[in-house]
Amino acid sequence: MTNSVTLWTPKALGQRDDIGDFAYVVVEELIDDRVGLVASDWPTEDDGAPRFHSDMREAELTMSRTALQSYLNETRSTGPEEDTARLPGEAKFELRQRPVASGDAFAARLEPGLLDRAAAEDVEVVDPAVLGEVVDITAEAREAAKAAMYRALTPPLDRGVAEEMLAAAEERELNHGEPA
Repeated sequence: MTNSVTLWTPKALGQRDDIGDFAYVVVEELIDDRVGLVASDWPTEDDGAPRFHSDMREAELTMSRTALQSYLNETRSTGPEEDTARLPGEAKFELRQRPVASGDAFAARLEPGLLDRAAAEDVEVVDPAVLGEVVDITAEAREAAKAAMYRALTPPLDRGVAEEMLAAAEERELNHGEPA
């Protein structure tokens, strides 16, 4: 990727300058003791949301659900310590130990070459250790997906209508002390 490309930067990754070294990994399906994951190159940012391009590498991975859960329980980070500093120890533990669910999203520093190998051939069940460092970005990824859906379903307001609505809200606040 060129320097002019802005990579999506979820808060869970903090102010790292190695974000492009991560892969975006999402839990696609859970079947018995198997987990189907889709891993891709790290997305760029579009209006604050992750954007995936057709030229990005993508691969499907399958792992044991039990082994993945164990690996995540031991290694998963939920973001910078300052973001969870206010949480009691029990809540931090629960965030790190929560069960794997469909739609979970992670930033993972995959084993070198894994995306290329997995995209080129059928990869059998792999050891979760190929994920390397794992940061749970599920909450931010779900919020970004919801925002993208709302943008797609809601046409933008006409500029004049938007300005009238803002002016009316500001006037209400001035006259009545009500929040806009």
